[in-house]
Amino acid sequence: MTPKSNAAMNKNQPVAAPAPDDVDKIRDIIFGGQMKEYAARFQQLEQQVADSLDGMSKQLEKRFEKLELALQAKTEALNEKLKAEANQRGAELDELNGIVASEHESLTALIEKTHADLSKALAADTARLDRQKVTSKDLAQLFTDLARQIKQNGQ
Repeated sequence: MTPKSNAAMNKNQPVAAPAPDDVDKIRDIIFGGQMKEYAARFQQLEQQVADSLDGMSKQLEKRFEKLELALQAKTEALNEKLKAEANQRGAELDELNGIVASEHESLTALIEKTHADLSKALAADTARLDRQKVTSKDLAQLFTDLARQIKQNGQ
């Protein structure tokens, strides 16, 4: 048979569907090199993305560690500053309490001395007034004598 007659016979007879293995072979023949190249590129891209993500993850982890250390250092510094300030305020308060207590003692002593001085002065004035006071009898006698003198001088 000639190739033309084979083609003529094939036209009349239904063409059998190629087997799936045949389709894969044909596909492999036509696109095989490109598919392998695409697969290699995709694998390379996947590796690059995975490496980039891993690198970013490590960088972020380092940054978080640095931030955590810096935050701890600042917190400790602020705590120390707060303790120092509290100690300073406590010392100042103790000093002020001492000053207040000292002033209280000196004012109490001054009040007591002033009270004693005023009590002495009052007692002295009271005694002097007691010595100088005129009794009602003495006043009556004085007025009587004065009235007699006026009467005698008026005649």
